[in-house]
Parts: sequence; C-alpha cells; structure tokens
Amino acid sequence: MQLYQLVKGLLVVFDASNGAIFSSNGADGNLTIAYQNGQSFEVAQTLSTQKGARTIAIDSSTHKLYLVAATFQKDNSVKKQSSHIRPTIVPGSVSLLVVAPQ
Repeated sequence: MQLYQLVKGLLVVFDASNGAIFSSNGADGNLTIAYQNGQSFEVAQTLSTQKGARTIAIDSSTHKLYLVAATFQKDNSVKKQSSHIRPTIVPGSVSLLVVAPQ
C-alpha cells in the first residue's frame, strides 16, 4: 500500500495490483475511485461516505478500504491545533467506514 498526500487535506492510496487510486475527500464527504489508463487516471466512481472521513487505508489482500469518520458539534466550538482550527468531535461518534469491492 502506498499513501500519498497530493495537496493539504487530500489523501490517496494506490492499489498497484489493479491500478486503482482512491481519494478520500473528507470536506466533501465522498471517496473518488479512479483507474490508471496509460499515463493518466480516469474517474470511475464517486461514493458518498461521511463528511470529515479523510484518513484512509487499504488492505492490499482484500482490496477493502478503511476510512475514519466522526460527527462534529454544531455549536461552533473549536480546538486550535497548530495553525488551523478544528471543530469539536461529538464524544462516542468516531466510526470506521469499510468500503469493499463488488
């Protein structure tokens, strides 16, 4: 498994066995699936996940994807971490999303 950060906040994994690249788009709450076609990639599908689900890992033997997500408080409470501000996570709301190929 290879994990890349192409731009700040955008994480992708590459499955070399089938040429698939997966982009977890936490801000948009979706997962983009693309396949290598020569020197470029073509988007095959965009799946809805959960807003904030951006950390991604792949099991290269099963091709299952794992994304971590949480629900955030809506009261505008924030925690400052380094140079950016993050909303507060609702206690007990962290979940593991599993995406399996069909």
